[in-house]
Amino acid sequence: MGFRFWTIENGELVQYERTGACTRCGQCCCTHTIRYEMKMSFCFDKYDIGYDAYDWSEYEGWSVFQSQGIWWFFKVTSIEDIPSRCPSLVGVNKCSEWQNMDTFRPICRYWPFHPSNLEKFPECGFRFERVNEEGE
Repeated sequence: MGFRFWTIENGELVQYERTGACTRCGQCCCTHTIRYEMKMSFCFDKYDIGYDAYDWSEYEGWSVFQSQGIWWFFKVTSIEDIPSRCPSLVGVNKCSEWQNMDTFRPICRYWPFHPSNLEKFPECGFRFERVNEEGE
């Protein structure tokens, strides 16, 4: 089983499963500039707030997931064709921090977090599959 993400699409909560692995292609770290917003919450729980009745409209376009007891909210505001080389890259697009995922910046640790994030990164080793309502 892969990593589960929820995303808000047309006011509804949709779940995706991300499978695959980082191939260390470096595309997301140097060939584009990714601009995003990020929020964290220690108390957000989709079940405690009335999952079906909750008004998700304020989170439209955000991806939501839980990791290490923290709920993370990410929203990509733009992916621009402007090269922006991450200072952690060494050699030919290899990340010097890749082996220590726990200390990665959250954007690096959890990227990509929605199928649309892959549009400009065809060599990315991650894939998404929408999960049906029963969670299977």
